[in-house]
Amino acid sequence: EAVNHIINEKPDIIFISAVVSTAYAYTKRISCDIRASLPNTLIVLGGSMAASAKIVLMKTEVDICVTGEGEITNCNIIEQFSKSQNIRDFINIPGIIMLLDGKLINTGYEKQLPKEDIYDIDWNDLETASDISQFIYQAFNKEGELANPHFKKDPRTYKSHRRGKTIASLPAAKGCVARCTFCHRFTQGIRYIPIDILETRVLDLIEKYNVGFLEIVDENFGTDVRWLHDFSAMMKRHDLLWHVSGIRVNTATPEKLQLMKTSGCCTAIYGMETGSPTMLKIMEKR
Repeated sequence: EAVNHIINEKPDIIFISAVVSTAYAYTKRISCDIRASLPNTLIVLGGSMAASAKIVLMKTEVDICVTGEGEITNCNIIEQFSKSQNIRDFINIPGIIMLLDGKLINTGYEKQLPKEDIYDIDWNDLETASDISQFIYQAFNKEGELANPHFKKDPRTYKSHRRGKTIASLPAAKGCVARCTFCHRFTQGIRYIPIDILETRVLDLIEKYNVGFLEIVDENFGTDVRWLHDFSAMMKRHDLLWHVSGIRVNTATPEKLQLMKTSGCCTAIYGMETGSPTMLKIMEKR
């Protein structure tokens, strides 16, 4: 279905976002299928899998791997492509890896976006270019069943004024404070979106899409306690229910979880890779 959609659109450039190893087979297949039907399309890969650029560039049909964050680099790729499609002319763009004459060329890193600009999503773009229900969807179906199990056990979910509300995903930060050995990370540190900017984005979702539930899709939620207090107050102010999908176990306290609960949090998910003290040490989970 994805390949057919891409072939019908006939893009000049396609950007594929991929995590580490688990997405490799899919990435290889989709890049090869695209190349077979669209031989002149430039295929660019970003995400953590770009750390394995040599394998990706040699074994798939990907032309360019983007190191680090892609927002600025991708714009530069598009601008260069409008001038020349010769892969050699992309060598002055920071933040990419290419194969030229069998040699790996790494142009270093582009600067990171400031915290005020990260994840500034234009929902209108998604609405016109795709099926918006993949991103924002009804909390309850026609039979009254709940679409997202993370809100299922909280009685606040079933209050009458939440019927007809939608669920949306929203990032509140980018990055992580940890340096676990199993996780490749291009970005440095963690950037929490300022609460006033985040609140503007939340209000936009409420106004446009009648959002009443939020999935906070951060990797490392709430390590900044002052930010967490302001975030919780904001969520409570707008009577939103929410769940978070990435908390480090050693940063969770009863006081912090109680604060989250009273501000509308229904579920908190931890990253627990192993119960073995030896493996935890090897992973440097701390």
